[in-house]
Amino acid sequence: MRKLLASLVVAATAAAIATGPVSAASNANVWHRLNPDVANPAPEHERLTCARGAEVIVCQYDKVKSAGLHWDNAVARFKGRDVTATWSCPNFFPGQVCDNVHRVWSGRARYWPASGGSFQVDQQMVIVDWGGQKVMFQYWVGQFACPWYRTFGEAKDANPELNFDCIE
Repeated sequence: MRKLLASLVVAATAAAIATGPVSAASNANVWHRLNPDVANPAPEHERLTCARGAEVIVCQYDKVKSAGLHWDNAVARFKGRDVTATWSCPNFFPGQVCDNVHRVWSGRARYWPASGGSFQVDQQMVIVDWGGQKVMFQYWVGQFACPWYRTFGEAKDANPELNFDCIE
């Protein structure tokens, strides 16, 4: 399954890049999340690695093995398009998010959980700029949105108590 997912991400990334010019800064976007998921024996280090072209973004989700953190082989793939110009901030998002939106990508993600099978979900990647720091809210449309950070250190600093930090 991992080889299949990797080949799909490579193909989709090539398609994204082919849609327009890609700068080095925009081609390798990595986001990190400290997921305090209470269903697991320990929190998780989640990672989202993205590549984008002029109109399309493709991201691969996985978990990073780290001492003291839960890990499993769940993976996902997201493909979306830039909808910033037409996006409306959901009512339950805090004003601090809505007032500082930098870019929004909208699309669909397919997840392959460690338990087997797969499922799809509509998602939006809402990138917010707070005084020079970028934070991305991964919005499971109609459900909840969770913050992601540029480094795992930022993710740990943002939630040192391991509280539920998603908005719903």
